[in-house]
Amino acid sequence: MKMIKLFLTILFLVSAIAGYSQEKMRIAIMDFEAKDISVSDAGKISELIRNELINADRFIIIERAQMNQILKEQGVQQSGCTDVSCAVEMGKVLSARKILVGSVMKLGGKIIITGRIVDVEKGVAEFSEKAVANDEGDLHSTVSNYVSKLVGSIDKKGVAGKGGGDKKQGAGNPYGVPAFGFTGLSLLSFGGGYYFNMQVGSLKSDYDSMAVKYKAATASAEAEKLHKDMKSNRDDAAKFALYRNISYGVGGASFLAAGYFFYQYFAFSPARSARGLNIFDPGIIPFVYMSPMISQGNNYFNRPCIVTGITIQF
Repeated sequence: MKMIKLFLTILFLVSAIAGYSQEKMRIAIMDFEAKDISVSDAGKISELIRNELINADRFIIIERAQMNQILKEQGVQQSGCTDVSCAVEMGKVLSARKILVGSVMKLGGKIIITGRIVDVEKGVAEFSEKAVANDEGDLHSTVSNYVSKLVGSIDKKGVAGKGGGDKKQGAGNPYGVPAFGFTGLSLLSFGGGYYFNMQVGSLKSDYDSMAVKYKAATASAEAEKLHKDMKSNRDDAAKFALYRNISYGVGGASFLAAGYFFYQYFAFSPARSARGLNIFDPGIIPFVYMSPMISQGNNYFNRPCIVTGITIQF
């Protein structure tokens, strides 16, 4: 029972770390300032940008209604908030890590969208992006391209995760901790399973030896003692077999989870995402080359160990 609690505790801790590491960035999008364009149209374009960012499924985007309610409760006005200092104050009120502020203007018949990502904690504008629509009919595709550029810039500059500012591939990557965490749990579990399996084998050998002596015993006292020892041996073997099966089960599940998170870890790289993933990428390799590594069954009591839905008997 203690062993079961230990493995459940380890699994819970690793899962908690995985969940924490994948926490999405909370972003607030202010209504873009209207320049030589109606406030209504600028608001509609702001809403299009907000919806596209929500559909990107990379960040937690604060809904406009929620923003308005919070700002109203705090007695803060959103209109006219376009500079960095104002954006920082808004971000603190909204509990956002980043704020997107910008403007929409008409120039020479074209509609120009400009925006800046402001880091609330640092109080600085980290980068800006611009997109140009030839006319109103081109706005939907322009907004979509603008948001794609915005998300790409966030990834490139490594500000999507908790690391912030580091431009290396791993910077801001939310999948590293669960990938290596589940790998460690998998190795620990398979190692524990191997140890418990060795104990089962040793107890089986002792059981067979006692069974031979039991059959040859002539004295009732000796036979009774051997029978009691055999029962104790069998109980111990059943306990270790259970621990082994749990270890292999947790190891198999952790192994698959590690493969998934490594896949996501390398897919998170913008350069790799641009060219696509292939069978030789890390994270794919465990599934292709190591999938046959499955736990050994319990042949002592003829109770198969079930790992990820597959029953194995050696």
